[in-house]
Amino acid sequence: MTSNVDTEVLQNELEDLENRLRSVRSKLEEATAAQWRPGIQSPRSPPAPNRKWFPTRGMNCIDGIKALSLSSLASTTIPYILTAHRHPPKLESLDNEMDASIPCTVARRASVAQGKALLSVWDRCFRTSVSAEGGHTSAIRILEDLRVLLKAQVDEDGLAANGHFAPLWGVICKAMGLSLEQTAYIFLFNHVKAVLSAAVRASVMGPYQAQGVLANHGLQEMISILIQKQWSANIEDAGQTCPAMDLWVGRHELLYSRIFNS
Repeated sequence: MTSNVDTEVLQNELEDLENRLRSVRSKLEEATAAQWRPGIQSPRSPPAPNRKWFPTRGMNCIDGIKALSLSSLASTTIPYILTAHRHPPKLESLDNEMDASIPCTVARRASVAQGKALLSVWDRCFRTSVSAEGGHTSAIRILEDLRVLLKAQVDEDGLAANGHFAPLWGVICKAMGLSLEQTAYIFLFNHVKAVLSAAVRASVMGPYQAQGVLANHGLQEMISILIQKQWSANIEDAGQTCPAMDLWVGRHELLYSRIFNS
């Protein structure tokens, strides 16, 4: 008799705990959705299974290349950006690990060139104003340390600093007060702008068509889903989803004539 009573009490307690857990989860999802920037789904909710953002046979050439390029960039750089934004003190180690993970020499050289240019813009244009406005002091201090390391060529362990674009983007956006969602979204959106700009200069599409692609809701949804896929990814999970992209990038500088550096 006592055993039956104890079992009923335990079952009641278990049901009460499950109800409380469901209530807490519901509140957490609502709070996360409220913090998530309008136009981007909550990172905790998986994308709807019926959404097909990846290239299909029905897509035209431009849409296919855009989707493949975005997928490649997101899977290889977004984990570094998110980690750098969340943990600015890890910038130097993230920089070294990203340098070791890039197999394509051309892509590595382009990433370093963009990163150093971004750090130079930060140092000359934004550093003083952000400091005066009381920005994130830890991120600002880390950026100053990396700038000194780049000038010194080597760090205290005798290793050369690189200055890759993705980790620097994450820390600089953190220093300027951008949220994690805004940092990832703007990074991918800027990449699409660069791809479409190249298409316009190569006479593949017109400027009005390019603006129409940028304003299209499908692009916003595509970027949102890619951010969701990488939201909880570690840097060890970063990898190339389109291996042919590395081959195309690596062969570019071997062309007899070209209008782009990389």
